[in-house]
Amino acid sequence: MTTTFQRYVCWEPAYVGNVMETEALQTPDHVFLATHHPIRMHRADLGTASSQVAYTEQQFLADFLAPRDFNFVAVLGGAGTGKSHLVRWLAGNVPQTECRRVILIPKVGTNLKEVIRRVLEGLEGPQFDDYRTRLDRATGSLSEQEARVRLLDNLAIAVGPVRYPDWNGLTEEQKYLVEHLPNLLGDPVVRRELLRDHGIMHRLVVHILGESARVERLEERRAISVDDLRMDIRDLKDASKGAREVFQLLLSDEEMQRHAVEWMNQHLDDAIAHVLQFSGEDLLRLMLDVREALGVRETELVVLIEDFAKLQGIDQQLLEALLVERNQPGRNTLCPLRTALAVTSGYFDKLPETVRERIRFRVKMDASDEGGDDLFAPEDVEAFAARYLNAVRAGDEPLRAWQADGAHSDVLPNACDDCTFRHTCHAGFGARDGIGLYPFNATALHGMMRKASPEGFNPRRLLNRVLKITLADHAGDLCDGEFPSPSLLARMGGSTLPALVSSQLRQLDPIGHGRREALLEFWSGARTIVDLDPAIHGAFDLPPLGGRAPAPVSRPVTPIQVPERTQAPAEKVPQSLAESIALLDAWARGDAFPQRLGNDLRKPLFEAISARIDWDAELLLRGAFQGAGGKPFQPRSINFLRGTQAGSATVQLVLPLAGSPITQTAIALQGMLLYEHHGHWNFPSGGRYLRAYARELDRWSEAVLAQLRRPRTSGEAWNPVPAAAELLAIGARMAGRPQASTDSMHEQVSALFEDWSTVDTSSRSPAWKTLFDTFRRHRGTLLEIVRARTACTKGGSTDVKVIDVAQLVPVLQQVRRTWEPREEIPTDIRSEYAAVREVRARVDDLLKQAIVGERQRYLEWFGRVAGEMGDPPQRKPVIEAARMALQTAIESGAPLGIPRAEYDECLGNLERMRGFDHAVSAAIRVREESEFGALLAELGRRFDEPMQTSERFLDLTGIALDNARMRLSDSLRDLRARGGGELEQIQDSLSSGLDRLCGLLSELAAEGA
Repeated sequence: MTTTFQRYVCWEPAYVGNVMETEALQTPDHVFLATHHPIRMHRADLGTASSQVAYTEQQFLADFLAPRDFNFVAVLGGAGTGKSHLVRWLAGNVPQTECRRVILIPKVGTNLKEVIRRVLEGLEGPQFDDYRTRLDRATGSLSEQEARVRLLDNLAIAVGPVRYPDWNGLTEEQKYLVEHLPNLLGDPVVRRELLRDHGIMHRLVVHILGESARVERLEERRAISVDDLRMDIRDLKDASKGAREVFQLLLSDEEMQRHAVEWMNQHLDDAIAHVLQFSGEDLLRLMLDVREALGVRETELVVLIEDFAKLQGIDQQLLEALLVERNQPGRNTLCPLRTALAVTSGYFDKLPETVRERIRFRVKMDASDEGGDDLFAPEDVEAFAARYLNAVRAGDEPLRAWQADGAHSDVLPNACDDCTFRHTCHAGFGARDGIGLYPFNATALHGMMRKASPEGFNPRRLLNRVLKITLADHAGDLCDGEFPSPSLLARMGGSTLPALVSSQLRQLDPIGHGRREALLEFWSGARTIVDLDPAIHGAFDLPPLGGRAPAPVSRPVTPIQVPERTQAPAEKVPQSLAESIALLDAWARGDAFPQRLGNDLRKPLFEAISARIDWDAELLLRGAFQGAGGKPFQPRSINFLRGTQAGSATVQLVLPLAGSPITQTAIALQGMLLYEHHGHWNFPSGGRYLRAYARELDRWSEAVLAQLRRPRTSGEAWNPVPAAAELLAIGARMAGRPQASTDSMHEQVSALFEDWSTVDTSSRSPAWKTLFDTFRRHRGTLLEIVRARTACTKGGSTDVKVIDVAQLVPVLQQVRRTWEPREEIPTDIRSEYAAVREVRARVDDLLKQAIVGERQRYLEWFGRVAGEMGDPPQRKPVIEAARMALQTAIESGAPLGIPRAEYDECLGNLERMRGFDHAVSAAIRVREESEFGALLAELGRRFDEPMQTSERFLDLTGIALDNARMRLSDSLRDLRARGGGELEQIQDSLSSGLDRLCGLLSELAAEGA
C-alpha cells in the first residue's frame, strides 16, 4: 500500500475563497477564465417551448451576434445555475471593435446610480452633460439616511391624493388608501419604524445608491411586505389619530393589509426613480439620446446585464428603451442594439406580456427543462470541478501570467504536471483532462453534489457546499490525518448508510468509525463495507478493513464478509418491509420519523416491552400499569425522535433513549420488524439484529419501570404506597374498622382492603361526614394504588392472592400511634396519584375538626342519658321503672299520646341491646380523653344504634308523661266545674296515682345516682 502522499495538501487553503467566492465581489478575470467550463443550456424561440437539445455557449454567441440591427435575449434559470456566469462569458467573448460599445452591468458593486453612469460613459455633448449634472445634483451630497427619508416621502406622495386628485378608475379600497395611507406614512412614529436600519427603506436605498460587496440573491422583485408594516399597537400610542385609525384597520383586516401592500408596491418604482430625479420618460429619452449619438458614429451598442433584478426601479423603463427599434419618427437613425439579460424564471414571468413577446429568444440554464434529460453528463461535473481544483492549486501569480500571455486554454497552468505523486494520485483518485480530482474521486464528487443539489447539477452549490467547504475548512483534517472527518459528513447531510453497516463500522474500528463512514458514504458509494484503492487508504491514513488486497476501483467493489452463525437462505422481504427498513435507516441519518411507521411500530413495541418487564418480581400489578383505559403505560406512550407524537400518556418513552445511539435503536427496530416477518432470527445478519434488539429492549423496559417507580414530574423516586396506606387506615378507623377490640396488626391490614364505603354517617357531625365522604369517594383509587404495588401474582394475573405486608406494617405501626398522617407527599406527583394529595389535604384540614365535633356529639348524648337515667346510666332499673310508670298511667286512664307498639318495641330493643353499655363506656372514655389519636380510636367505633335507641326511648317516655300530666290537669278542671263528692274521690285517686308515679321516678333517679 502506497502512503507516499499521506496528509498531502497541494493547495493554499486561504486562496480557496479567492477562486470559489460566489457571494462577494466578482472573481478576477484570470480566475474566471481559468475556471470557466462550457455551460450547456436549452434554447426557446418566441412562442415555443424550450428545445430538448443541448445548446452550447458557442451557438449562443453566434446566435446573439447574427441579427444585423437588433437582438434581445433573456437568460433564464434558478439561483446558482450559471446565468450571470454566462452573461459575463458573453461579455468576454463578444469581439471588441471600434464600431461596438459593450456595457456590462455586473450583479455586485453596482447600484442604480452607477448603471446610469455606465450608460453615459464616453459620451460627450450638452444633453449628456445635463444628465450627469442632474444625477450628481440629485445624489451627490445625499446621505444614506437622507435618501431613506426622501424615498419614504416620495412613496407617501405617490400613493396619495396629490397623484390621484379625482379618484377616477379606483376601487373602493384604493380610494380609502389614497385618502388615508399618507397619514400613516407621514406619522413620525410610523416613519421611525420604516426608516430603521435594515428596514425596507434602508434596503431599497442600498439598492439605489449604496455599494454592497455581497451578492444579493433575488428571485422576485424587491417589495414592501405585510411584515414591514407590523408594529406593536402599544408603540403607536403616541401616533396621530389618523395614523392609529389606519393601522388599527390594517391590523384587523387582512384583506385590507393586502390591498395596502399592493398599492405601495405598485408605486415603489416611481418613488425610486424620483430619488434619482430620473423619471421613466427621462430614462427612455436618455437611452434614445445615447443610441442616436452612437448611431451617428455608426457604433453598435451591446448591453449585458448579469442580474436584471438589480435594476428594479428603472427596470421597466430600461426595458422599454432597450426594445425600441432603430427607426423612430422625428429622430436620427438609432444605433444597432444587442441586449442579453440574466433573470430568474419567476421574475421573467412577471414582466409585462408586451415585453416578453418582443424577446427574440431565451436560453434556459436549469439542469433539466420541461421533463427533458439532465443537461450535464457525469464527465461535465468532473471537468467543472477539475478546473476549480486546478486554479486553487496553481495559485494566483501563474494564472495572472497566463492571462497576460493571452489566456490560451491549451497552455493553462496545471499544478499536477510537476507533482511527485501524480501517477499514484491519478490512479487512485482519478483525473479529468489531466487534472487530478484529489482529495475527491469521481464517486465523491457526484455523491456530494447530489447531497448539495438533489434536484440536479447546480454550479454554485457544487462550489459553495462541496469544493469550498472541503478544500478550505477541512484541509487541516487532511494535514492532521483526520480526513474525511465526521464533521465533513455531517455538513454534507449525514450518512445514508444502513444502520447495520454503521454499527459494523463502529465494531470494526471503534476509534475511526466516523471517518470510515464518511469514506464509505462518498468515496465508495457502496451500501456495504468495502475497501478502496490503496492510494485512497494511504492518503487518508485509513488502513483497509478486509485484510486482503482490495478490488480496483474500476471493478465492482466487494463487500467484507462479517462472520455470522449459520443462516437460512436469504429470503426476499416484502416491499412494505423494505420501505420500513429504509425509513429507519433515513431516520438514523437525521430524517423525520414517518407517522405511518410510528403507528405500525407502537403496538408490537408496547407488547414486547410489557412482556419483557417481570411484573411479579417488581411487585407491580400489571393490569394497573399497562393497557388501555388511561393506564400509565400505553402504546401511545411510545414516541420517536423527530416524529409526530401519538398523544398524551403518563409514561413517555421517546426513542432513542438518552445515551443510546440512534443507529442502535434503528437496528433494534429493524430487527423487530424482520423477526415479525420471518418468525425467527435465522436470517442474514439476524444475530446482529438480535443482539441490538435484546440490548435496547432491556433499556426500554427499564426506562418504563423507572418512570413507574418515580411517579413524579421531576423524575425523582417516590413510593405512593405508604401515603395511600396510612390514609386508608384513617378512613377505615373512621368507619369503625377493625371492629374487634384487640385491633391486631392482622385485623388492621385486613381493614385496609375491606369495603367500608357503605357505612352510614348520617348521624355523625358535619365535619366527620364531609371528611368521610372524601374517603368514600377516593377509597377505590387509594386501594388500587396499594394493591398495584404490593400484589404478589403469577404471570401478571389480576387475581391478587397475596399482599406484600412488609410494605404496610411499618406504616400501620406508625399511624396507630397518633392516627395522624405522617408520610410526605411531593408537590409534583403525577396526575394518577392526585387522589392521595386530595385526600391528604382534606385530612389535614378536617380530621381534628371532625374529632372535636364528634366528641361533642358523644358528650351531648351522654349528658342527656345521664341526666334522665343516672350517671352512669342504669339501663335495667330505668326500663323497669318506665314499665311501671307506663302501667300506672294506663290504669289511671291517662292517654299516652305515643304509639304503644313502637314504645314496647323500643323498650324491648333497649333491654336486649348489649351495645348500650359499650356506648356508655366509650362515652365515659371520650369524656375523660383529650389526645386526638386516642379519641379517633374511640369515636371511630360505631354506636349509632344504642345511642339512637336510647334517645328514642327518652323521647317517647317524656311524651307519655307530659300527656298524662296534661290529661290529669284537664280532668281536674272539668270535675271542679261539676262539683260534688265525686270530685274529691277522683282527686284523691289521681293524687295517689301521681304520688306513686313520682315516687317511682324519684326512686329511679336515686338508684341511678
